[in-house]
Amino acid sequence: MRLILSGIEVSRINIGSLSFDNSKKMISDTVAVSQRDIQVFQLLHQHEIQLEIRKVSSDNPKDLWQILIDKHLITE
Repeated sequence: MRLILSGIEVSRINIGSLSFDNSKKMISDTVAVSQRDIQVFQLLHQHEIQLEIRKVSSDNPKDLWQILIDKHLITE
């Protein structure tokens, strides 16, 4: 987030994996999110940064923002 706020332009971020623990919710097979993670994703989305999930670069990207909407973790 510091890079974005300092003016570095980023158009897309791949969230490859976020580890699960009991305080997080699994939203894909490799990504578990906390409330703080969701807040950061919301800030990135406000900066018009595309958020995607891919384990490896050859995977088809999954739209993280849409997954958060579909899981009712955010509202548009």
